[in-house]
Amino acid sequence: MEKPNANKEAVPINAVLQKKMMESAENEVGHMAYKDERYFYSLVCEGALDEITSLFSKMPVEDVLDIVEEKTGRMAKKKLKHFEYAVCSSIALASRAAIEGGMDASTAYALQDAYLQKLENSENTVEMLVVSREAYLDYATRVRDIKRQDELSLYVGKCKSYVANNLNKDFTLGDVAKVIGITKSYLGRLFLKHEGMSVMDYVRRKRVEAAANLLRYSDESISGISAYLCFPSQSHFGMIFKKIMGVTPYQYRKQKRVVDLMR
Repeated sequence: MEKPNANKEAVPINAVLQKKMMESAENEVGHMAYKDERYFYSLVCEGALDEITSLFSKMPVEDVLDIVEEKTGRMAKKKLKHFEYAVCSSIALASRAAIEGGMDASTAYALQDAYLQKLENSENTVEMLVVSREAYLDYATRVRDIKRQDELSLYVGKCKSYVANNLNKDFTLGDVAKVIGITKSYLGRLFLKHEGMSVMDYVRRKRVEAAANLLRYSDESISGISAYLCFPSQSHFGMIFKKIMGVTPYQYRKQKRVVDLMR
């Protein structure tokens, strides 16, 4: 383990702080406004990739270098090291924003380390700025994709909830989509992708599952169960039930029916 240099006198941090504040005041050196940092933070947190891309396209590299030079104080005597520290800070800020936006923390930190290693290999301030921009775009892209996936899962969940609450009512894919607030074609594609079956196949499966419970635990007739669960006919009900359960409704009731022992 490396030992501290005993001959090097430690300077109290408060003394360094006071000196930096005086130098900043004398030389009119500022820092990026907190609201500007929060703005960029919020863009990553929201996964606002298009807005970040647009901002970067409107800000030439030379202008950004001047901003970093003028508004980030002086974190090191050497200009290159100063820029390195500034970019390190910006990447760390982006990683925290991504975590708040829904990104897994371990992934966000690992990505941060990858960009810091890339930063270490930068030979000039332009390359450092490119790394910073690449990191922001990458984090924003990943957060956007996470939010989209969450939104898609939410739509599928709403669809399933609607089906569960309306098994005894006649409805169409369009009816479900209208309640959720998306088009029926979009809902159909989305549900198929997530569940591996169409919405209406899912509906039929859930109605058969409900029918199986009624066959086991009630005295309701097979024709009554078929009508209650909105099958177009008893024969159609029998065909769908056998396709999913492997036996006819009559056979299922005979095999699975639970006798009420209290009678």
